[in-house]
Amino acid sequence: MGARGVVVGVVGIGVLVGGLLVVDRYAEAEVERAAVDQLAAGLEVTGTPTVDLGGFPFLTQLLAGSVDEVVAHADGVVLEGTHLVDVDATATGVTTSEPYTASRVRLTGTVPTASLEQLVRDHSEVDAALATDGAELVASGSVLGLELSARLAPAVAEGALHVGVTAVSIGGVSVDVADLPGRLEDRLSGIPVPLEGLPEGVVLSDVQVVPEGARITAVGRDVALQAP
Repeated sequence: MGARGVVVGVVGIGVLVGGLLVVDRYAEAEVERAAVDQLAAGLEVTGTPTVDLGGFPFLTQLLAGSVDEVVAHADGVVLEGTHLVDVDATATGVTTSEPYTASRVRLTGTVPTASLEQLVRDHSEVDAALATDGAELVASGSVLGLELSARLAPAVAEGALHVGVTAVSIGGVSVDVADLPGRLEDRLSGIPVPLEGLPEGVVLSDVQVVPEGARITAVGRDVALQAP
């Protein structure tokens, strides 16, 4: 084969590979667009969610029946009345045919301070303002005409999120939690944070206080990605 033949062959292979890459990118973009539409239709979201399909090439993943990784982000999501912001979800080993499942799912999101503040007010019946301070929350208000300051720490227990009191001062005097009047202790202890609406099999595993509120993490394995 002459030099011209070699050049023509290389150009031909390049055009073929380039064409396949275009088809691959187009297929991935179309699936991502469809996934965004489904997220927007199936969840109460703020803004337009994004979906990114990891792994390359994409078409071979489709043919193999499983996408390596799906990463989604939404500015906000409402789960059964509780608002989460800055929500990220990563699913790996996502099947491409029914029943749609993921071998592993990890979801993170932040319960804003304003939402936590309202939950504390509703549960404690104390008109308290909430702020973050390091790894804890600080509730400031009044009870029985006295200034109240309570340090609160969110925690995950048995897959549920609660906010509990760690320290209290009333009228500037530190009070042991166990010495609080029974009703007030009940109001400030174990405040539940409802987070219903997670996919079945995805459970809360961790919570950390961040400047914006409480950052939760939920994980699951062999998770069904559609309602039964």
